[in-house]
Amino acid sequence: MNLHVAITEPAPHPRYAIDYEAELGEGGYGIVYRAVDQETREFVAAKCLKCEPHKVEREVNACRHLRKDASCQYILRFLGDAPLADGHCLFFELCGRGDLFNYSIDRGGLSEQHARPLFQQMVEAVAALHSCGMAHRDIKLENVMLTHDGSVRLGDFGLATIFAMDGGPVRCHDWKGTDQYIAPEVWPMHRERGVCYSADAQRQGYLAFPADVWSLGVCLFVMLTNMMPMDEAQDEDWRYALLRQCERSGTSFVHQLHDAVHRECSLSAEACALLIAMLTVDVSLRPSSANLLVGDSPWMRRAADAASSSFSAASSAATATATATAHAAMGSEQMDAEVAWSAAELNAMHTVDDGLRSRSWLMEGGLRDDQADCRIGDESTYGGDGEMWRGEPSYDDRYSDEQPKGLLCREAYVALVPRRQPAREA
Repeated sequence: MNLHVAITEPAPHPRYAIDYEAELGEGGYGIVYRAVDQETREFVAAKCLKCEPHKVEREVNACRHLRKDASCQYILRFLGDAPLADGHCLFFELCGRGDLFNYSIDRGGLSEQHARPLFQQMVEAVAALHSCGMAHRDIKLENVMLTHDGSVRLGDFGLATIFAMDGGPVRCHDWKGTDQYIAPEVWPMHRERGVCYSADAQRQGYLAFPADVWSLGVCLFVMLTNMMPMDEAQDEDWRYALLRQCERSGTSFVHQLHDAVHRECSLSAEACALLIAMLTVDVSLRPSSANLLVGDSPWMRRAADAASSSFSAASSAATATATATAHAAMGSEQMDAEVAWSAAELNAMHTVDDGLRSRSWLMEGGLRDDQADCRIGDESTYGGDGEMWRGEPSYDDRYSDEQPKGLLCREAYVALVPRRQPAREA
């Protein structure tokens, strides 16, 4: 079958007819078209895959598994599948407002009030995946779609892996994902590009669920700041090196990165704490999707400000109900734990052991007053000639004070956040 026939014709499925003239998107594995549900006359999405059979089988199995075992309205609803002459077709609900990446960057980033309900829904979707033994392994804003009513749908399960939930650690041994969103523990799996690749590391593998949480952290970082936190979570990336430096010194990576690229950081202490928690290199200190869902973070607990959000009240109410249900399930222990978020107790619990933060991610609820504006500026961090860590030459051009209103594509991030450390003001 020619996938580019310019007519509406029935797919090899009794219910759906694909409009091959109405292309909605194209990816590495195939093309997405608009289709019609011939029973309800509603539009749906038809994802026509033209790739190796094992890749098709992986995504089909993942979608069927989710339809059977995962009950979450924020996961893209799988409607069915059918073989094609030269591939396979998967049918999904149609999301009419595009993906969250373009939605976010077209607005120059989102306010915390705007981003919060969207991110809560993303976390609920990922927690549902993890609860039924599935790791997504390619979480990114481009794979989060928006419906007409403004709620999110997590999709694209082509790299997802299903595990037997026997109570043991869920490990992967192969490199999967999109560079900017990949967790640092995944890079050693890549034989050619992994700076720290080793056969031993590959045999040991990495924990799949925490890697998904790292990707969620990158998503939230982009939504709130309109820039990627790093290109690759490897030491050759100066921003990742900055993250490691901040972890050793107990300072805020979010503030330090904004300062390094000459941008003002207007995020709340709670938002910064959540970002730092999810982008923690030590997997054991990273929150789980379940931790995030029950509202261990003050930022996640805050109710969305409906007045500053363009999204529907129904969507916000559904998210609030889900969060309240999760809180109730936690019982009195969770309520008691919330007392620990007072500023005085946070200051008392703040300790540094051998240059590393020893407190758990739960204790990241807010920065101390003396940390709020901390910046890197000593000669031990910068070389005398303005070079940083690995000796890369700094950019001579300064950052413009005028920030772009919106970015049109990922390549524009190169202009917004250079790979090398900008020159420091004298």
